[in-house]
Amino acid sequence: MSHYRLQITPDRRPAFARAPLAHRIYSEFREMPALSLDKRQAARLMGVSADVSSRILVRLAKAGILRLTPDGRCRVRADTA
Repeated sequence: MSHYRLQITPDRRPAFARAPLAHRIYSEFREMPALSLDKRQAARLMGVSADVSSRILVRLAKAGILRLTPDGRCRVRADTA
């Protein structure tokens, strides 16, 4: 009898795992409206790789929650704080 095992690489989380992480990051920015992180800093805060961090930040920016600045930093949008 073979057991099927879901293989997940560190940078490819299933949807049910991504949503809580994205919400946690959004909550960090909401609690600290002046927070401004570059992608490396955001990855450290999230405890994930820079690639995963970048995808989450882009997703939150596309949703209108965060704002990505031209210099590569992310901030909470002023109208959502």
